[in-house]
Amino acid sequence: MPLQGELRDFPLEEIIDLLNEGGKTGVLDIEYEDEELNKHKISIYFKNGEVVYATDNVNKKGIAVIETAAKLFDGKFVFIPGEVNVQDEEFKKLNFKQFKLRFHAILDKWKPLKKAFPTLNDVILLEEKIPDKLNLTRQEWDIISEIGEGKTIKELLDKSNIGEITLLETLLSLKEKGVIKIEKGETIDPRIASFIPRKIRAMTFVRPKDIEDETAQKVFDLIDGKRTIKEIASQLNISIRDVKKAIEYLAKIERIVKPKY
Repeated sequence: MPLQGELRDFPLEEIIDLLNEGGKTGVLDIEYEDEELNKHKISIYFKNGEVVYATDNVNKKGIAVIETAAKLFDGKFVFIPGEVNVQDEEFKKLNFKQFKLRFHAILDKWKPLKKAFPTLNDVILLEEKIPDKLNLTRQEWDIISEIGEGKTIKELLDKSNIGEITLLETLLSLKEKGVIKIEKGETIDPRIASFIPRKIRAMTFVRPKDIEDETAQKVFDLIDGKRTIKEIASQLNISIRDVKKAIEYLAKIERIVKPKY
C-alpha cells in the first residue's frame, strides 16, 4: 500500500526524511491548488532514499520545483514505489545531507518573503517618486520594465523565467530601495466570480449609458454568465485587475450587476 496523506498532517520535510531513512525508490506526487483554485502537481523522484529528480506541471524541474514544494502547507501526497531512471545534474552534486541543508535554507528564505508578500494577487506598482541615485541589478531593471502601470505578483511570475523565491527576493529589494510599492490584492474565488448582464425590465424607458471605455466594451461583450473573471482576462490578454476595473465601470453605468467577488 503506497504512503499517502495530507501535507497539513504530515509536513514535506518529515516525508522526505522517512523516505530517505527507508532507502525508498519511487515517486512522491504532491497535488495542490493555488489561490485561484487551479490544480497543480509536483513529482519528486527518489532512488535508494536520495532525491534525484523533481518536476511539475508547468515545465519546471530541479531545485526550482523544491522551492515551490517547500512553501506548501496544504495538499495531498502519495508515494508510489517503482524503478526510477531519471537523474538531475543539480541533485547529482548533492548527497542527502547537503540536500537537507539546501532544503532548510529554502524554508528559511520563505519566512520573510511570505510575510512581505502573503498573496500572489498583491499588485506591484512603481513609486511616484523614485530615489535619484539607485544601484540596481540587471534582474531588478528587468522586473521594473515588466511592472508598467501595475502587475500582480502572479503576472510577473508568469512573464519571468525566474523562480518564485528569486522574484520575491528581487521585489523585496526594490521595495526596500523605494522603487516599488505594494497594493493589497483581492483573492477572487472563481466559483462565485461569474456574473450576468442586468436585464432591462419590460415597460421601462430608462436607457443605460453608452459604454465609452474600449476595454469595458470588450469585457461586456464576453459576459455570458458562464465565463469567470479569470477566463475573460485570459481571452482579452489583460490582467484580472483590468477586468475588475472594467466591471466597476460597467456596474456604475448600470450595464451589469456587480458580482460578489
